[in-house]
Amino acid sequence: MMRRLLSIFCFLVLLCSFWAACDPVDKRLSIVETLVEEKPDSVLNILRTSFSVQELNDRDQMRYHLLLIQAMDKCGQSIVEMDSLIDLITGYYADSDNFGNKAFCYFYKGRICYDIGHYEEATVAFKKAEEYALRAGNKRLVSLICNNLGYTDYESDLYPEAIVQFRKVFNYAEDCRDTLRMISNLQNIGQCFILLEQPDSVSYCVEKMQSLLPGVKADEKFCDIWHNMAVLYFYCGSPDKVLGYLGETMKTSRNSDKLYRSYVVMGELYYEQGDKDKAQQCWKVACATEDPEVKAYLYKCLSDFAYAEGDYKMAADRAVSYIAYADSLYRRTTAKEVAEIQARYDNEVLKVANLQYKIFLLCLFLFCIVILFIIWLLYAKNKKEKTVMEIRFRNIISQKEQEISSYKLSLELAESSERKNSEGIERLRKLVEERESELSELKELYKAKRANYQEICTCVSIVNGMNICQNALTGKKRTTLQTKDCKDVVVYYQTVDAAFIVSLEKVLVGLTPQDKLVCILFRIGLTHQQVADFLGNTSETLSRRKSRLKSRYVHADARKLEDLICTL
Repeated sequence: MMRRLLSIFCFLVLLCSFWAACDPVDKRLSIVETLVEEKPDSVLNILRTSFSVQELNDRDQMRYHLLLIQAMDKCGQSIVEMDSLIDLITGYYADSDNFGNKAFCYFYKGRICYDIGHYEEATVAFKKAEEYALRAGNKRLVSLICNNLGYTDYESDLYPEAIVQFRKVFNYAEDCRDTLRMISNLQNIGQCFILLEQPDSVSYCVEKMQSLLPGVKADEKFCDIWHNMAVLYFYCGSPDKVLGYLGETMKTSRNSDKLYRSYVVMGELYYEQGDKDKAQQCWKVACATEDPEVKAYLYKCLSDFAYAEGDYKMAADRAVSYIAYADSLYRRTTAKEVAEIQARYDNEVLKVANLQYKIFLLCLFLFCIVILFIIWLLYAKNKKEKTVMEIRFRNIISQKEQEISSYKLSLELAESSERKNSEGIERLRKLVEERESELSELKELYKAKRANYQEICTCVSIVNGMNICQNALTGKKRTTLQTKDCKDVVVYYQTVDAAFIVSLEKVLVGLTPQDKLVCILFRIGLTHQQVADFLGNTSETLSRRKSRLKSRYVHADARKLEDLICTL
């Protein structure tokens, strides 16, 4: 029998291996990888609708999750809540030679650390990502990592280091002839030089950007470029250029907040030139903005202007408004960060609770499997021994019966020979009696073995009844309950609570095994709907059965049948 089971197991393993080899999941994931850069929204939809994570193996699951995070990031969705998943993927690829995926893991780990304000951890992750991206030869990813590393250094007030990273990105964009990216990085470099108070370097960046602008088409998305150019020229002391670029921004921009931002800069420029009327006009127009950052900076400018003009009351009012908007902006940012931290904490707590529950269920499942396996082994062993013993006893009984028949025949022959040898006849009779005595002993031994077998069957019934009760408590549905299953549950519960079974048979006469099963299910705490679902009956069918049982109840009252049963 064990050889047969082993053969079936080997066949199933080979079948699963063949199925895995023919699985097209790896090919589909490879196709998705080629589309994630160009069509991230479509890739995100495909990943969420066309794949079942539970059906993927470990390697494909890691690839799937990494592509999902990449598509979410490309679509502008937040990946902060994916931090634990990123850690899991990073640990999976820790000992792998797939430097490309390792680089992506550390890159997104750095992105999450940057978004939550952990700049030191973000720097470490980005540098590891840069190392693996260089080993993988992915220059585009190296450029993207350096760009994020530059922003991290900028937020950490490490402006020289940020300039180094932005220059790396600029060189990559120059090799690819990506004019927009070159201009964007020159703006970042110029902003760093402003904070380092190096006007000559700022002027160089502005001139370099000026030389690249003819290749840029005037469009809405380039308004930020012209606005930043105007700010850099404002710092370099070129008011005509500032007005020119601000004018281009105002003509092209369809975003009111960006337009008001340019009015604020223009008002500040007019104020620097001494044209206070135009400055006030520009700031008055900018007051219509809804952007709290622009609003705060605008009221700061108005407060400084009123203070310089000697209108201290107006300056104080503007300063109060500035403080109010700055405080509102700070509170909104803080509230968002607190909400993100709380959401992450709640997710972690929920994950831990789910993991503990899964571990508990797994341990319980394994324990049940081990117990069932041990019981099956004992049952198989006892059954095999019983079969062997039965065959042996049958052979012995058959032999003894043949001997008795031969002795009887000899006795008849001896008696028919006119008792010529009385001593031989007496001896044969004694032999017959001895053989009959042995036969009786063998029959008694066979009855004892039969009784042992009945005890084993009772134990099997108890185990089956215990499993059925366990399935009922855990909510697992059974397709069909046979009469034997009902009897097994009654046998099991009679060993657990014999007094209840005795009381039940006193108050309800003539119960079938199915009726007893219903009473036991109510006794162990199941509700009406749970019992109906477990038996595969409708609620109305179970209600009719309960009515029949209650009508036969000896001391019935207004309480429900389940309540009466629980009082037994």
